[in-house]
Amino acid sequence: LHAASTWLGWRTRLRLHHAILQAAVDRLHGASLAFHRREPVGALMTRLDRSIQGVVGAFSELVFALVPALVFLLTAAIAMLRLEWRLAVPVLVLVPLPALVGAWAAPRQTARDRALLDRWSRIYARFNEVLGAILTVKSFAMEREEQRRFLGAVEEANGLVVRGVGFDARVTAVQSLVAHTSRVVVVGLGAHLALEGRLTVGTLMAFLAFLAGLFGPVQSLTAVYQTVR
Repeated sequence: LHAASTWLGWRTRLRLHHAILQAAVDRLHGASLAFHRREPVGALMTRLDRSIQGVVGAFSELVFALVPALVFLLTAAIAMLRLEWRLAVPVLVLVPLPALVGAWAAPRQTARDRALLDRWSRIYARFNEVLGAILTVKSFAMEREEQRRFLGAVEEANGLVVRGVGFDARVTAVQSLVAHTSRVVVVGLGAHLALEGRLTVGTLMAFLAFLAGLFGPVQSLTAVYQTVR
């Protein structure tokens, strides 16, 4: 089953990639001369490659992550409410918090990705121009200068990536903290109910088993939202 799912997933991704690429190439071939004079080739190639990969990735997450996550969340919520509603209510209140944290972070992540795409487009636009005019560059002995300029721009872009990774890591840490807090709340409340005789240990263990797999789908949904943005 896993092998069939992997095969189907890659087949779908590749067919979608081909269809989008065909549409993009048709559009580029039909664009006016003014457009092609205005848009550097390197920038077009960078945007084309990264944008198509992004769309295919978003579609894959929507198809292969969104539906299973929603089904599991709905099933787990019903099961927990039937097991013990007094434990289910605080969990269902806390479960959306990681998603809210992700939604809060998404606009900043989107702005960062847009800035990075613009920067990479400018970097490779100039790089393409330099390679296209390499005879002129070499005749003026500007190879080292162009190399220094290119690598310096790449280093600056990588600096943005590193800072973005640090921000994403802090967001993930906050989401994990919320998940662990929920587990602590359930264990504490469940132990209190068990000591009072209003909850069996078996029910508490079953509830914790559902809880252990609950936050993964929530973070999957958050990742889908961020990818689509």
